[in-house]
Amino acid sequence: MPGRRLTDIVINDRLREKTEIDFVSNGNNKVIPCLSYRQLKASGIRVSHYSGWETREGEAAWFV
Repeated sequence: MPGRRLTDIVINDRLREKTEIDFVSNGNNKVIPCLSYRQLKASGIRVSHYSGWETREGEAAWFV
């Protein structure tokens, strides 16, 4: 079910943070996380290595 959920962010087997993540429908009866550019960058992800950003609520977003 789409919505915002409190979620553990784990990178390289290490808990980075617990934060609210938006989960959205992908149109195939599945729900996927939607992470903002800002969230990924704050987690230490090299966002400059990624393309395919979409705009959601006025902010760049990456759908995992």
